[in-house]
Amino acid sequence: MDDNGHEVLLLCDGPRQIQLEVANGTLTAGPVRLHAMITGFDHMPSKAQTLLRLDAFQRLGRFPKTLFPPERGAVKWAKALRAFDGAQTGANHKEIATQVFGAGIVQDEWNGRSDFLRARVQRLIKYARKMVDGGYKQLLG
Repeated sequence: MDDNGHEVLLLCDGPRQIQLEVANGTLTAGPVRLHAMITGFDHMPSKAQTLLRLDAFQRLGRFPKTLFPPERGAVKWAKALRAFDGAQTGANHKEIATQVFGAGIVQDEWNGRSDFLRARVQRLIKYARKMVDGGYKQLLG
């Protein structure tokens, strides 16, 4: 049961997973017959992708990596969260840049002709703040 009292089925093979919401009946009373309900066109590609993943899981007993392409924004999200964590602990922008981009680039570029690294750190912190303040919900669809 999820936090809203809906019954859900979570299928995973380690790093990959899908979650199915039970609309009618229960999974706890014995064998079940699954019916897919796709209503409206909102989020249609992700719903169809979930069905493909479920089919593969049923046939193969696992989720193929090809049905879970890397998230395009994941690298930015990770950098933003690292920058945010640094800012929350009181690190200055140079210290954050060193942790996020590496000591070599900071040593070579921090006192260069432009402040591009400092600006990148500032943008990452601003982006992370937006995500922490609720913007992450847009990522979840």
